[in-house]
Amino acid sequence: MTSRRPVLLYYHPSMEDLAHSISSLCAAAYLDQQQQADAGIAAIANSANTSAVLSTSSSTASGTTGPSPAAAGNNATASLGDDGERRTSSTVTPTKTTVVAPTGLTVVVHPAGMPDSASVSHSASSEDLLSLDPSSSSASASGGASNAAAESAGSSTTGTAETPAPPKPPRRTRHAPDTARESDLARWRLLRVKNGGGIGRSLELRSNLRWGVFEDGFPNLFIDDVKEMYGRDVLFLASFHSPAVIFEQLSAIYAFPRYLARSFTLILPYFPTGTMERVDIEGQVVTAKSLATLLSAIPLTPQGPPQIVIFDIHALQERFYFGDNVIPRLESAIPLLLDRLKLLPDHDLITIAFPDEGAHKRFHTMFENYPTIICTKVRDGNNRIVTIKEGDADGRHVVIVDDLVKTGGTLLQCAKAIKARGATQISFYVTHAVFPLESWKRFVGGDFAYFWFTDSVPTVVEQLVQHKPFELLSLSTAVVNALLSYDLHQY
Repeated sequence: MTSRRPVLLYYHPSMEDLAHSISSLCAAAYLDQQQQADAGIAAIANSANTSAVLSTSSSTASGTTGPSPAAAGNNATASLGDDGERRTSSTVTPTKTTVVAPTGLTVVVHPAGMPDSASVSHSASSEDLLSLDPSSSSASASGGASNAAAESAGSSTTGTAETPAPPKPPRRTRHAPDTARESDLARWRLLRVKNGGGIGRSLELRSNLRWGVFEDGFPNLFIDDVKEMYGRDVLFLASFHSPAVIFEQLSAIYAFPRYLARSFTLILPYFPTGTMERVDIEGQVVTAKSLATLLSAIPLTPQGPPQIVIFDIHALQERFYFGDNVIPRLESAIPLLLDRLKLLPDHDLITIAFPDEGAHKRFHTMFENYPTIICTKVRDGNNRIVTIKEGDADGRHVVIVDDLVKTGGTLLQCAKAIKARGATQISFYVTHAVFPLESWKRFVGGDFAYFWFTDSVPTVVEQLVQHKPFELLSLSTAVVNALLSYDLHQY
């Protein structure tokens, strides 16, 4: 049986603001989807009824009482009777109606009895948005209405008209819910919604996970109403911003599948040990692998391996540090920056700079519409300084892009080199603003236009948003888009 109950979203207390933003966006998307569905169904019903009226009116206006060859389809034939009058004999074939709904959906409706139920396309996407199927009782509401009009008209002629075959039962789509929604305007059944602008089910925010602490400092966790989790799709929004909070969250993460969650998705925006992903000197410990191993121990669910959503992990090859019991989904928040850049008055003067070759390899394919600058570190005696390896900054608004910032030294050196090459404005973007020991203060009061960051590290957000040039680009939109891009709305 297919579960259609709301998806449950649990969260760590440090991520409460982001969790509420995600919940609000999902609610808005879900409501928008229902409105689109209702508008599409209404347009289909109105168009089908109008087509039936126009078909009947056209036949009457032309002075004929039988269906025209065009209305009858390819099987229409004409002959002369014994009295010299022209006879029309036809096999009535239902025709399909194309409707442009108010929402911009182009809906091709096949009346009852045709091989395919319906197909829908969107001008900006190749994905199916709606899949509609007429019920067997919908003949009077759509294509059946046209057939009935044709049959009635055909029966009044002196010729013969073959009766169309009875409607075929609706064909189930792959992910059709067991209980279909029905519109009062027409009895078209909504079998599946796969919409890039709306979630197939609502999302229910849950705060009934109690984060207590025993006297010795170890976590004392409790999930209220745990039976509500049975057979449900569960999300957990985590924050590993400090080693002190990782163990308590891992304990909760391991518990969700064991309490019979149907599926489990961990949303971990920031993978904190990502920068320690390789060994440069014998004896170093790759802690990125260690954390990936801990996360790989999440139990399986009835739907299969849990999924782990991570944004802008430091190195893409870290996906292979995870075991086969989990599926890492590596997402990016760069689209948030791209949308923000389009709103700048000097958008045409934007150049993207990368502070090192690693950042260039990681992100350059996402900025193909912008000129780029690559910085590099060179050794000057005992010091390493940043210089421009390639690219032109003269007269440009240069945006320096990286996955994360800690102390900010590399970003500042890169900005200094770019300013020396004639840049008129300098801005920064990082997905993860770590800023230990309040190192963000190095960017306050400088001659910088913007410093964009996301709320993947919740401990610094409240401080940063109070100072220029910092501007928050919330991850909530990126998280919701990531959730919509795969199976949460398909089961």
